Amino acid sequence: MARYSDTVRDQNGVPVIGALVAVTLQDGSLPAMTDDEGTALANPLTTDGYGNFYFNLVGSAFVNLKIYYGGVLRTEEFGVLVGQQSAIPVGVVTWPELEVIEGNSPGELALVANDDGTHIDPVSGDEVPNEGVYSWTSTDWTWLTSVGGAQIPIVFDLGSVALSTPMIDVSETWNGTTDDIFDGVKVTVTDTVSNPSSRLMSLSLGSRRVHEFRKDAQYILRKSNISIGGIVCVGTVGEMALTSGISNATGNPANVFRWYWEGGVNGSGIADETVSVLRGTGTNRTSIESGSAMTHIADASRFEWEGSGSSPPRLLFLGYDKGTANGRTIDFTNYGQTPARASPIVSFSGQSNADKVVSFGTNSGSSWVERGSVTANGNASFDNRVMGGRLATATYTVAALPASPVAGDLAFVTDATAPTWGATIVGGGAVKCPVFYDGANWKAG
Repeated sequence: MARYSDTVRDQNGVPVIGALVAVTLQDGSLPAMTDDEGTALANPLTTDGYGNFYFNLVGSAFVNLKIYYGGVLRTEEFGVLVGQQSAIPVGVVTWPELEVIEGNSPGELALVANDDGTHIDPVSGDEVPNEGVYSWTSTDWTWLTSVGGAQIPIVFDLGSVALSTPMIDVSETWNGTTDDIFDGVKVTVTDTVSNPSSRLMSLSLGSRRVHEFRKDAQYILRKSNISIGGIVCVGTVGEMALTSGISNATGNPANVFRWYWEGGVNGSGIADETVSVLRGTGTNRTSIESGSAMTHIADASRFEWEGSGSSPPRLLFLGYDKGTANGRTIDFTNYGQTPARASPIVSFSGQSNADKVVSFGTNSGSSWVERGSVTANGNASFDNRVMGGRLATATYTVAALPASPVAGDLAFVTDATAPTWGATIVGGGAVKCPVFYDGANWKAG
């Protein structure tokens, strides 16, 4: 009997209880599976309270596994060997060489990959190709299938060799010209119907796949069951994406950052390199970090920055010479904008009139003290109330003074009649004088 066992884990490495595992042979038929007591097992299997499953087969076989949980197909395994593979070097022997080698136990497999002849199978009595996959019956090697129809894992046992000996060592020297292009390793698979997540090549450390080269043009790296990332080709014009973590929706690493050329394609279907684009995908935010502090975040149509540790927390914009502590002015300008310059260059707004849109003050690096501010409706206030230069106010006729002033408002009129300081201003004259609003009336002064 050949026994196979494994554990089903989710994208976070947690064992999945009650997952369904469907098992088929390479030709799509269902294998006869039993438990350790010889009782037939249902197909699909169901994982136990620890996420484990197992089954036994008579002899060796290659099987396909489909794993479902949450009502979704999560994983497919193709060409899984159940049983023992022969220790005979794969693809090295010819049929005459294999024929005289005695296998270790029934069900062992061997591969003849480079022999164009034919022979009479000692078990079936049929004429079969020399090249193919063979199984040991306890007395003879019997032909199973052609090399092209087999999915044969190559298994190496390092127990009998020095650790410094490579498992695979293929060395060759190409001494062609600079125009010559060669393949060091080439794997060609003709396949249009299997799952896009099928792996062209998989390199594992124990039960963890460290490297995966997949059919859907995705390369996946796994440092652990929860530390996963990679790179994938997406879209139709060479858009690339970095991936990280696992998407709960697809069970695959999620695209978190993409880069590509934008501006269409040329006549050959190649991006015409108009604009290079870097962007976050989905609802993810793209951030730039320095050390452990996130300094810049692009989120949808807005930019965000993390605040400093001052009290109250504030965002700091500091201008420096590159690589020095020398300060430089931060300048907002519309210089060089053509044909139309931006105006205003910078805009500040508040939801309500009382919102402060600009404030002035001192910053010691750990604390902020406000010294002045301007509100959304244009009111300015300063703690020390000292202003240099001139203070200019709006000019009106008395009849045109603002209808809804606030106590303390100042203005200047051009048609006062015999104004007296502190008296309610009367228009219709020719005297120019300042006025103020006392909360009830505009007064001369």
